Amino acid sequence: MFCCGLGMFLCFQMSILLNEFYFFSIFLILAAFLAGIMYTFPIYFCMKYFPDHKGLVCGICMGFYGMSSIIVQSFTLFIINP
Repeated sequence: MFCCGLGMFLCFQMSILLNEFYFFSIFLILAAFLAGIMYTFPIYFCMKYFPDHKGLVCGICMGFYGMSSIIVQSFTLFIINP
């Protein structure tokens, strides 16, 4: 969570100091990188704590991870485009 906050702060500072191109490029790279990192942890721990039902638990985690983008997208739209 600290990395996410630090990344958003850096993106905000880039948008003030430089221009919008740097903001969007850093934001997109950072968002993709952090999404990839945050995706691996739930899958790993689900497979670790439920070894008998790996497929079911990983499927549920992937489903909720995909559905969370609907919620996050509305907040991101509000932050970027007030």
